[in-house]
Amino acid sequence: MYPIARPYIPIGALVSLCQFWKYTQKTIDIFEQQFAARIGRRYGIAYSSARVAIQELLETMNVKEKSIALPAYTCIVVPYAIELSGNTPLFIESPSKDVLVPSPAALLAASDIIIQTHMFGIMQDIPQKKDTQFIIEDSCLAVGSSHNGKKAGTVGDVSVFSFNRSKQLGGIGGGMLLT
Repeated sequence: MYPIARPYIPIGALVSLCQFWKYTQKTIDIFEQQFAARIGRRYGIAYSSARVAIQELLETMNVKEKSIALPAYTCIVVPYAIELSGNTPLFIESPSKDVLVPSPAALLAASDIIIQTHMFGIMQDIPQKKDTQFIIEDSCLAVGSSHNGKKAGTVGDVSVFSFNRSKQLGGIGGGMLLT
């Protein structure tokens, strides 16, 4: 039987991956800085997942008992993070079967806090918002995408990325919050 993939990993690289204790806080700091700079943000904070980043962001901002609007078509961990932070997900349907996610304007009309999801590399255009509104940009499926000269991860108030193995920038896991 022929395998689907037969990756070549030098034995030294494999041994290095197993020595996780070598990854110090300095290494993580460098990764956060370089990833944030690459996307076009000032700060990056690494997490075990994007779900944890969203949950901790809402808890740190002391957002409690709010309805947070998000597309009905989304990764299940996003509403889970909203619920774990003590809030309620408010699912907004897309306007037609040809569009995966509702417009940011539709989300902003439903709630002052929204999670705008860019799906499958297609970036949503973020409209003007009121000062009281807050946009969390879910860029997990749009790494490297751009729209009207703006890169995914730079148009919301904050943005989250996932490094889960199913994502474009996949690994074993991990996530990043950018501000």
